[in-house]
Order: sequence, then C-alpha cells, then structure tokens
Amino acid sequence: MSFQLAYLISFFNAFSIFGQTQATMVHFTKNMKTIKTIVKDLDSSLAKKDYGALQMVKTSLQEYQKSSSTASLLTDRIESQYPGISMQLRELYPNFSPNDIKHCLMIKLGLSLKETAQLINITTAAVKSARGRMRKKMDLDPDISLKQHLSFIAKST
Repeated sequence: MSFQLAYLISFFNAFSIFGQTQATMVHFTKNMKTIKTIVKDLDSSLAKKDYGALQMVKTSLQEYQKSSSTASLLTDRIESQYPGISMQLRELYPNFSPNDIKHCLMIKLGLSLKETAQLINITTAAVKSARGRMRKKMDLDPDISLKQHLSFIAKST
C-alpha cells in the first residue's frame, strides 16, 4: 500500500460517516461527469480516426489527472470538518488565489513539504515557493510559522 493511500485511509477514518459520505459523493459525481465526457470524445475520435481530436482527448485526460488529485478530495473533507475555513481565508486575504487556499488547507492538515508536493503533483521546491509567497501576502512576522498562524485562524471559525 502506498504512503498516500495509507495516509488518506487514516485521514478519512477521522471524519464522521455522514460528512465522509457526503464529500465523497460530491467528488465522485463530479469525476464521473468528467470521465463520461472524455470517453465520449475518445469514442468519437476513434470512430473518425481523427488523430488531432485524439491529441485533444489526451490533453483532456492530462488536465483531468492534474485536477482530480487527492488534494481536491482532501479540500472537501477539510471544509466538512472546518466549515467556512476557505471563506474565512478569502475574507482575511482577498489577494489569495485558489492555489494559496489549497496550500493553507494542506498546512492545516500538518502535511510536510514532501507530502503536500506528492498530493498535488508538484515539486517540493514549488510548495516551498508557494508558502513563501503566502507569507508575503499575509505579511507574517518571521517569528510566526504558517502552521501557527493557520491554527489560530481555524480556531476562530
């Protein structure tokens, strides 16, 4: 069993059955719609032997692979456990991008640079860079860690 899978299993067990089922169903439904669209495009391209269209299907699959990482499922789960945390972060830091919010949620989970990189399919250097940009946007004092700061924010939700 991979580290990611083992981590996700232990993480998911920490949530209530209702919240877990609800978040999973939303994620599953969204993924199924995307997969159906890609399969339909693939069938059409193969039937027509349209290699340009096949290349577009390949691109769609690559984009889907990036967007359907376990990070989006984790984000749904965190939101079910800490309702409004993303909204509160957006209100406190209106200049945050969706990517900044995602990184905040990964920090909230206590994930390391390496774990975050694996979950969202980027390098550890990219995670470090994103965290540095977030610190600047937050205008955080160097003595305060992102984890400490986000812990304080989450307590007030």
